[in-house]
Parts: sequence; C-alpha cells; structure tokens
Amino acid sequence: MKISASVFAKKLKRISVSLLHIDCKNDESILKTVRENRKLLQLPLDVHFIGNISEKFISDFEALNIARLCLQYENSGEIPASFWDIKAQKGLALQSHTPVDILSDFPLLDFVMLMCTEPGESGGKFEISNFQRINELKRKFPHLKITVDGGVNSEVAFVL
Repeated sequence: MKISASVFAKKLKRISVSLLHIDCKNDESILKTVRENRKLLQLPLDVHFIGNISEKFISDFEALNIARLCLQYENSGEIPASFWDIKAQKGLALQSHTPVDILSDFPLLDFVMLMCTEPGESGGKFEISNFQRINELKRKFPHLKITVDGGVNSEVAFVL
C-alpha cells in the first residue's frame, strides 16, 4: 500500500507518505507555486486536475516531472491526446454517482481514483457504498490500481 497525502495534511511528517497529492483547477498560481518550490519537494507529485485540462497544462505538468496525473472525469470535457503520451501514470477520478463501467472507454489508464466524499469538502465522511465500488472495480478492471480520496480515517484505512 502507498499513501498519497494532501499538501495540507497536518501530520505529514508523522505518517509514511509515498506521494505528495495536489488538487489543481485551471489555476496558474498552483503551477507557479509548485515550480518555485519543486526543488524543496522531495516526494513524487500526484496531481488531481479538476476541470477541463488543456494541452498547455499537460505540458506544464510534464515539465515538472510529476509521477501521476489524474483527471476528474465529470469535469474533464474532451481529454487531449497529449494526456496519453505523458510519462506519468495516468488516471481518472470518479465521483460516487458515476458508474465505473465508463472506464471501459479508457483502456490506457493506469489507475482510477474514487472520490469517496463530496469533492472539495475537506473533512468529509467516507461513503460506505464505496467499498462495494472498490470490489466492483477489482472484478471488472483487475489491471487498474485503485486509489481513494476523501474520508479515510484509521478505521476506513484498516478496512481498505
């Protein structure tokens, strides 16, 4: 198991973190901050892009040598062809109401991220129905790595 922590996690140094998770909308200031601090960031970057991504953002992220780029399916619009060419692992994030079967349309994905709380609400409660979604994903898409975002406390982590 690998743990990907949010930039704003309070106890980052006390836990075993594998990746540094960054939520990003169509916001140049996030890219600027990461660019300015990249040398200080020793962990690989795990970027969750929430919005309609452009070719420019994809090339900007690739220049930052990110480890993972995940697009929010419900907000992504048309996915640029360059997304499939980046060296980073490629993923889609799905909200709880989105059927997992849509992943059949994206055979080149490396992982899927399940949004297990209301996106954008920090401190939300893990929706228990996501345990069933995880099992469904394992059955239907055994090649995909599964990550979860939101509501993971010690009890949920134990079950996961």
